[in-house]
Amino acid sequence: MNRYSHYNSDLDAFELYHIESEELERLNSTAEPRVNPRPPPEYNAVIAGLSGAVGTSIASIAVYPLDLIVKRLQVQRAVRSESPSGQPSRDESYNGFIDAASKIYHEEGGLGAFYTGCLQDTANSMVSAFIYFLSYNFMRQRRLQAQARDPTSPSRTPNTLGVLEELSIGVLAGATAKLFTAPVANVVTRKQTAALHQPDAKPGHRDTTSATSVAAIVKDIYTERGLRGFWSGYDATLILTLNPAITFLLYETSKSLLPRRYRDRPTGGQTFVLAAVAKAVASAVMYPISMAKTRSQVRRNNSSSGQSTVYATLLGAYAARGLAGMYEGIWGEVLKGFFSNGNVPLVE
Repeated sequence: MNRYSHYNSDLDAFELYHIESEELERLNSTAEPRVNPRPPPEYNAVIAGLSGAVGTSIASIAVYPLDLIVKRLQVQRAVRSESPSGQPSRDESYNGFIDAASKIYHEEGGLGAFYTGCLQDTANSMVSAFIYFLSYNFMRQRRLQAQARDPTSPSRTPNTLGVLEELSIGVLAGATAKLFTAPVANVVTRKQTAALHQPDAKPGHRDTTSATSVAAIVKDIYTERGLRGFWSGYDATLILTLNPAITFLLYETSKSLLPRRYRDRPTGGQTFVLAAVAKAVASAVMYPISMAKTRSQVRRNNSSSGQSTVYATLLGAYAARGLAGMYEGIWGEVLKGFFSNGNVPLVE
C-alpha cells in the first residue's frame, strides 16, 4: 500500500499510522532475518512529496463538484445575511444537496459550473500535499534518528514509532502545510461560493469569470481584511487537526465489537469498514468546525472586531437554526468522504 497516494490533512495522521502498522506486521512475519535495515527509496522526503502531490490532485479533481456543493450549503445563509434584504428568496436558497446540484447546473452554465476554481484548488492540493509529506518525512526521520541514538529507549523494530508519535507528527505536518497554503485556500473558497453573491442574475448568466478572477478576489480580501484576511479560518484548521486522534480513538474502540479472535488482528475487510465508520463519525463530530472555517473564509465584512472567530461563527449558526444550522451540508460531506476513500485504491 502506498502511503503517498492521497492527502487529507484532517485524516492522514490516522491513515499513516495504519500503513506503518501494516508494514510492521509484514516485517515481523518475514522469516528471513533483516540486518541493518534501511528505508527504501520511497521514503525519501522529496519523492514522497511529489508522489503525494500527484495522487492528491487526481483524487481532488474527482470529488471537486461535491466539495463545491458542500461549500455552498455551508455558507449560503451567512452570505445571504450580508445582502441588503438579509434573507434569501425561495428560489435563491438551496434546499439540500440535490436541489443545490440542480440549481447550479441550470443557473450557472451546466457541468462547467461544478468546476469553478478547480484549477486553483488542484494547484493548492498539490502544494499542500507536497509540503505535508515533505514535513512528515523530515520530522519522522529526525525522530527515528533520535530514537536510534538514545540507549535508554525501549527496543523497537527499526523505522517504527509509537501511536502517539505518528499521530502527532501527522498533525504537525498538516498544520504546517495549511499555514503555507491558507491564502490559496481562501481564494478557492471565494471562487466556489461567488455565485451566491449574485442572486439577481438571470439563470445561466451568473458571472463566474471576471468578477471572480484570482486577481479580483485577492484584491477584495486585502481591501476587506488586509494580509491577515488570507489566513481566515486557519484557527479552525488547527482545531480540525484533532480529527485523526478522534478517528483513531473511535477505530480502536469499535474493534471491541469484533469477535474476540479478530480484535488484535482484524481482517482487511473489517479494518476497511471500521476505519470508514470511524472517519464518518469523526467528520460528523468536527463538521461544525469545518463549516465555521468556510464561513470565516467567505465573510466579506470587516472582521477586525473579532466576530469571525470559530466560537462566534458557531454561536451565530446555532442561534439562527439550532443544531441543524451547524450541520448544513453534512450529507454532502459524507458522500464526498465516501468517494474520496474509494479513489485511493484507484490512484494507487
